[in-house]
Amino acid sequence: MSESELLEARQSKESGNVHFRKKEYKEAVKCYTKAIENCPKGHQEMAVFLKNRAACWLKLENYEKALADSTDALKIVPSDVKSLYRHARALEGRGDIAGAFKEVTKLLSIDPKNKEATEAARRLTAAIRKQTDKMTSTDGIVNEMFAALSDEKFSKEKQIQAAKNFAVLSRESAGAERIFQAGGVVRLMPLLDSDVPEVVQHILQTFVGLCSEHKSRAFAVIQSLSLQKISSLISSPHLDVSSSALAILKQAILAVTGDDKREPRDAVSALVASENALVVPIAQMLFLSLVSPDITAEARDRIMELLIRTVPRAGLASLYLKEGLVSKLLLLAASTSEVSDVKARLPVSEDCRMNVSMVLSKLHENFGKNKELIEAFQKECAVFILGHLSKGDVPNGIKGLTALAAVLQGVVEVGNAIFSDRSVLSKMVEMANSEDPSSQTIAVEALALAASDKDRCHGIMSEGLPVLKELYTSTDDRIRVRALVGLCKLGSVGGSNVNARTFSEGSTVKLEKTCRKFLVNTKKGDRLRKWAAEGIAFLTLDAEVKETLMKDTPAMTVLFGMCKSGDLSLLFGIATIFVNLSNSYDKAERNPELEELGKYAGENVPKEHELDGEEYLKKRVHALLEAKVVPVLITLSSAESKKIHEQVARVFLALTQDRAHRGVIIQQGGAKCLVALALDNTDKGKFIAAQALAKIGITSDPKLAFPGQRSLEIIRPLVQLLKSEHGLQQFEGLMALTNLASMNDDVRRRIIREGGVSLMESLMFEEDEMIRRAATEAMCNMIQMEEVHKRFYSDDVERVKLWTLFSGEEDVALVRAASGGLAQLSHDPKICEKIVEVKSAMEIFKELLANEDSELQFRGMYILANLVEASREIGEKIIESNFLEIFMALAQMEGINAKLKDAAHRALGKAMEYGLIKPNPELKQ
Repeated sequence: MSESELLEARQSKESGNVHFRKKEYKEAVKCYTKAIENCPKGHQEMAVFLKNRAACWLKLENYEKALADSTDALKIVPSDVKSLYRHARALEGRGDIAGAFKEVTKLLSIDPKNKEATEAARRLTAAIRKQTDKMTSTDGIVNEMFAALSDEKFSKEKQIQAAKNFAVLSRESAGAERIFQAGGVVRLMPLLDSDVPEVVQHILQTFVGLCSEHKSRAFAVIQSLSLQKISSLISSPHLDVSSSALAILKQAILAVTGDDKREPRDAVSALVASENALVVPIAQMLFLSLVSPDITAEARDRIMELLIRTVPRAGLASLYLKEGLVSKLLLLAASTSEVSDVKARLPVSEDCRMNVSMVLSKLHENFGKNKELIEAFQKECAVFILGHLSKGDVPNGIKGLTALAAVLQGVVEVGNAIFSDRSVLSKMVEMANSEDPSSQTIAVEALALAASDKDRCHGIMSEGLPVLKELYTSTDDRIRVRALVGLCKLGSVGGSNVNARTFSEGSTVKLEKTCRKFLVNTKKGDRLRKWAAEGIAFLTLDAEVKETLMKDTPAMTVLFGMCKSGDLSLLFGIATIFVNLSNSYDKAERNPELEELGKYAGENVPKEHELDGEEYLKKRVHALLEAKVVPVLITLSSAESKKIHEQVARVFLALTQDRAHRGVIIQQGGAKCLVALALDNTDKGKFIAAQALAKIGITSDPKLAFPGQRSLEIIRPLVQLLKSEHGLQQFEGLMALTNLASMNDDVRRRIIREGGVSLMESLMFEEDEMIRRAATEAMCNMIQMEEVHKRFYSDDVERVKLWTLFSGEEDVALVRAASGGLAQLSHDPKICEKIVEVKSAMEIFKELLANEDSELQFRGMYILANLVEASREIGEKIIESNFLEIFMALAQMEGINAKLKDAAHRALGKAMEYGLIKPNPELKQ
């Protein structure tokens, strides 16, 4: 380029400067552009033209072009102050506050006194602080996420991430409230129509968070979305979307019916009108969905899972019954049958019928002792089942027995009550004898399930046994294994009683071998395995089968592996096997005199098999522990069934009988599991789990067995154990609490808060020596707490009198505990006044001083020294009771307990101080 062109470029720049000063920025841009065009490439003056045009673009608020020009200028002169400033301004204009601040910082390092840069730095610092505050506040985050979701320029991946961020934020209470207050429900609703399933799923999860534990938000979400919309989402072919829609309903029901922090109500009490207004429509929609052909099999199972989770809430058991849940469940169960009309069947999973049984079980369980609800439930089941069976045709017969099978698996007592109708057994036998495989399968299954009840077995033995034997020879394994289980149940009617066998000796072992073939040789997940396990669950009542199974490692391995199943009936069967192997089932108390009379009268007297003797049982229990049954029991305890929890607790109790096993149980997580079992179980199961915990707590270091928070969690079940009707449970509960109370004040406070002290005191009056002693030992460890200490002020003298009298009993352990407690109490002068009111107190203390046990001697002397120090009046009474010579002898005696000697000196010193005795020069301290 010629020099003339560079000159022309400079002239253009000057013209541009004139326009700039006149604020004619567009004209200035044209001039600077002409200068840039005429300037040679790489010439230093190009930077001037570029930064000048950048200034124009800034005035015109075209920050993109200003950024481009200032960037190009800095490439030529990197440290140019004006270019750096304009680059920073362009970044600021684009919203890149951090980038702008970085450029200004660079500028100030070159020109620290630059006024424009200093002002910009001040302004940008404030903006950064404001932006940081905004972004770290929930409101800021929410608004940013709303903007991201509504911006069409965002990619699919970014939209999914933004929706996911909403779901995560909504899990926190504060975040959920911010989303709600920002109009989140209305603003997010349109996204439910997105064609991206992941976005829909995350938005639904956001609504789940909004409903969680918040009644008013739950009402707002359901009313805004509408049940019709939620129902359509439940029908979605995308399982995550369907599950998330159901989760909204679940959280809404839980929120409306109250959370765990609320004052609990009776499970069958009525809901208030406002709760009904939301829950009833939801329940009705869910029940209709259960039998809707538009619902996928997976969604149907999720609905039943929702019902299981919500039915324990106050009022829902009765509401669900009233709104027709039972009939819908039975209709669904019937739809799982193999009827000829395939179109009549709904899309169902293999677990569908078992899920129906679980819902029925949970529903019935939550009726409690409400006879009206129980009778209504049974009536509805009977009407449905008998109604189908009475129609006489094969399809209805199959449906009726399929529904009966579901009831038998879920609520056995209701199923048995229906089975007691004479027509039911006749129909079963008729269908079992037919040539139709579907009829045979469901008939033999119903027979097998009904055979679980000993009272029904006699009727089945006469009419059903021949049928079971015949079908046991079937070539269809589905029929054969069900017949096998029925035979197993009939063969185990006598339980462990050798004299009550229904089949000949050795028959149960043969049946077990057949069950074993189905169990071990069938591939994982096959239904035949489940039936085989159920058969073994009944056969293991036989001692020979127990021994056979315990030595069968492959079979035990399969059973252990099956514990990961979600099938509650299967899990209950496996838990029952472990109960039988460990003999931890309930046993009738033996009465030798009645048994002897029974022999003379020709009665069938119960007799235990020699293989159920103590020696064999001990080996089996040890073998279970060696096989690592504890982790298996922990897995079983996670099942949503209190009946299974009770079975697991029974096995744990059997394992803890041997002191040597307790350390292994702790190491493998058994103690933690037992704490949960003691809180969530049947009433009987809670006591059983608590007793197992007590056994661990008696012999183990509580800091190792129950570390951290667990040492507090265990208190409630142990205190509840003190309310047991069984003396052994009370005794072991007391012993464990004694050990725990030695830990720290936090544990002792929890014992007080759980009502343990009152129960301990009441058990101090028990006739049983061991319970009385254990209660006193436990209280001895509690006396140091101020709340307990104050109890001795509440009456005249009775509490103190009991402790004083116990200090004079013959039971050395009781005396040690009582005198230890009295030693602590005697530090209080007011209590000392009560002690000396006890008539026999002085004689009791003399007996303590004369005891051969040096520890008891010391406690006696310690109490007396405290009494003397309490007041001159009490000291005078002690001296007048002929203790002076004893004190002096103990103070001068060589070779005795130093603590004992010090206590004697303390008593004598105080007596001298009172002037009750004269100083003795020969008395050595």
